[in-house]
Amino acid sequence: MTSPSPSGASSSSDSPVTAGTSHGKELAVDEANVVIETKLKFNPGLNTFFMDAFREAVKHYAHANGVEYSDAVVQERTHQLGDKLAMEYFVHGVDCEQLGKFLSAGKLMTNHLVKNVISICNGRPMLL
Repeated sequence: MTSPSPSGASSSSDSPVTAGTSHGKELAVDEANVVIETKLKFNPGLNTFFMDAFREAVKHYAHANGVEYSDAVVQERTHQLGDKLAMEYFVHGVDCEQLGKFLSAGKLMTNHLVKNVISICNGRPMLL
């Protein structure tokens, strides 16, 4: 995947995460890179507002679906893809399988807002 060239940066930390121990065994700790291309026009004056609104919607969706979040494991940035706003998330300590399910379901629910989602977990592209 070729990363889009950044046109703005935002340091925040909200994303789906499940890591820790299960029945005394350490779970694999995976890293993911997720790019969400929206249908919104890139607008430097409104991008922070859009990012905040999107973050809150994702947090609500995750909570409603029992997905655990940790503010300490995510970095996010905004990008311009053509004339559209895109958000990129770097997630550490995520379960790749759970992330894939979360993204696939979320993508279906937001097709009015989200144009495309590209996700790579542990260096492997994820089919969504």
